[in-house]
Amino acid sequence: MESFRFYNLKEGDEDIATFIVKIKELASKCNFGAFLNDALRDKLVCGLQSEQFQNKLLREKDIDFAKASEMVLAVNSIQRNQVTERRLFKCF
Repeated sequence: MESFRFYNLKEGDEDIATFIVKIKELASKCNFGAFLNDALRDKLVCGLQSEQFQNKLLREKDIDFAKASEMVLAVNSIQRNQVTERRLFKCF
C-alpha cells in the first residue's frame, strides 16, 4: 500500500534533498490527482525532523510544495555553511 508508505515517511539521517526526492517518488505512486501539490507540501512539513523548519513553513501563507522545498533547502544550505565555517575557524 503506497499511500501508507507515503504518509508514514519521516526525514531520517539523509540530507533534506534526498528526503524531498523520496517524497516525490512515493507520491508518484499514490494517485493523488488534483491533491498532489497539497499532499507533497503537507508531507514535507509533517515529515521534517526540525520543528524550527516546520514552524517556519507553517507561518507561510499560500505556500506550495515548490516554495516549501526551496525554503527548506535554502535554510539547510545556510546551516551547513555555518557549520563548515565554524570548523574552519576552530583550525586557526
